[in-house]
Amino acid sequence: MSEIKYPEIEGFEDCKIIQCSPPGTASTLLFNILYGFISPTLPVDVGYGAKDENKHIVCTHDTDIDGFIKRFPETRLFFISSERHAQNKKIHSKYYTYDNVVVFEFNQLNETPDNTLEDIVALVYENTRELLPDNIHMSMKDGLTRAQKLNKRYEEIKHHNFDYIDRFYHIHGSHRGRH
Repeated sequence: MSEIKYPEIEGFEDCKIIQCSPPGTASTLLFNILYGFISPTLPVDVGYGAKDENKHIVCTHDTDIDGFIKRFPETRLFFISSERHAQNKKIHSKYYTYDNVVVFEFNQLNETPDNTLEDIVALVYENTRELLPDNIHMSMKDGLTRAQKLNKRYEEIKHHNFDYIDRFYHIHGSHRGRH
């Protein structure tokens, strides 16, 4: 796969979003919604720390928020995390008090008849919009569209082995329900 080019996005000159969540907490949906809000045509690049300095959105299972703050001292950082309390998959509680952190519980991100994808995207949008500077353009419609396309793509690949990966959305075959 060719290297992803990170386009300049207005409003991100001195900041980045770090979507950091433990595995199995709906983080894949969360980071795809975030990409949809801000850069809907860009493939997800988890990159495992590679070239994070060049990324506007960093997606990781590393929840050491203080470590990121030390790593990027000249950058305004915004952290968006998901947790799953029922399985003890949480970020450190001290981060709940940070004014640049928003945390979603798995049940808020889990699609059910009573919690539609539209509801989920609206919740993420409202909380993210409150967190980020106003000069960062966000489109709730694009976030919903990307989440819908993610779900459609997952339906196409869900019977593949976990080794199969769609690199645009960063989803695997047999991805859901593994944790």
